[in-house]
Amino acid sequence: RQFIQRPFRMALVGGAAMTTISTTTASAAADIDAATNLPEITDRVYFDIALGTNPPQPLGRLELGLFGTFMPRSTQHFVRLCRDDAYAGSTFYRVLSGYNVQAGAIANYGDKYRSIEPERYDLRHSTAGLVSWVRNVNGSAAADSRIVVNTQDDAGWADDRYAAFGIVLHDGLTNLIRQRIEPVPVQRPQNKPKVDVTIVQSGVLSWP
Repeated sequence: RQFIQRPFRMALVGGAAMTTISTTTASAAADIDAATNLPEITDRVYFDIALGTNPPQPLGRLELGLFGTFMPRSTQHFVRLCRDDAYAGSTFYRVLSGYNVQAGAIANYGDKYRSIEPERYDLRHSTAGLVSWVRNVNGSAAADSRIVVNTQDDAGWADDRYAAFGIVLHDGLTNLIRQRIEPVPVQRPQNKPKVDVTIVQSGVLSWP
């Protein structure tokens, strides 16, 4: 297998600096190791999250870095959704503690937005915090608004099936997802939180 690596930069993920590459070309699927060759972060967005409704308890802000050079169409789509505050009122609808959390099923999505086809699937899910598009239950690869965040370093089950286009920044994975969202009791078998974990607001931040 051959790789072409372009100039790199440093990104702060989970409180540590990681080497990032702006573009990588691979000849086989899921051959780019996110743990060592994280794509360049070009954009930054956020979710403000709250628990419950009467009254809602603020949990904090989750910041996400997006791979705009590596996944340009996905990044543009996600940035638009966040800029429009389209995620406001949507929830973390599935929580699999120790594995992943899923969020962002926007109500009446099709009235304003169109789904996209993810560009590529060759980024290996080998580091915790990667943000990927959720696959449709009918098997279609088209991406709408729903995302999945893997919370374990080895999420090989997602390789070649889920298209990663970003990563949780700073301490959001540990302090927000692992410590505040994953412990929420869930209703099985859907693993839906018994208390709503709601995205109160979404938006775009400057980068770097």
